[in-house]
Amino acid sequence: YAFGGAIYGNGSTITLSGNESVTFSGNSATCSMTGCGATGGAIDGSTITLSDNESVTFIGNSVYGTHNTRAHGGAIWGNTITLNDNGNVTFSGNMACCSSRSYSYYHYAYGGALYGGVSIRNNGSVLFEKNAEVQSGIYCLRSIYAYGGIDLSAPKSGEIRFDDSIYTDGTLS
Repeated sequence: YAFGGAIYGNGSTITLSGNESVTFSGNSATCSMTGCGATGGAIDGSTITLSDNESVTFIGNSVYGTHNTRAHGGAIWGNTITLNDNGNVTFSGNMACCSSRSYSYYHYAYGGALYGGVSIRNNGSVLFEKNAEVQSGIYCLRSIYAYGGIDLSAPKSGEIRFDDSIYTDGTLS
């Protein structure tokens, strides 16, 4: 298994708060053993909170799984992912890639940028662009795979812009 290319919380809480700039670029988690998985190209933890940072940027992070594996959360994987009260937030060019030919839940690429229950509230401008899921060469622009739902709130100033799609099996509010 491969967890968290930069930070692996081993099922614990990870909080990044009160920083001038938080940037994760070019991190990866790769698993090439049969039946394993890769999660969180930059960060993997149970509860992940990024709050009160002047800027938050995730660029070019990735998870790769081969040989009937899974790849979830190109930038972040967590049961709960919270991005609140930050300045500008950018997720660009992150990828979840799986070469498996099986299309079951456990052998698939989900969440080019984020995988988990997601809350994005009261930030500056928020941008999701060019994040992708790739399954056996099939390319899909999808930023977020939100199981259990996603909570979005308009920023105090700016906008929330998705140039990629969102999937949720819960509620969208």
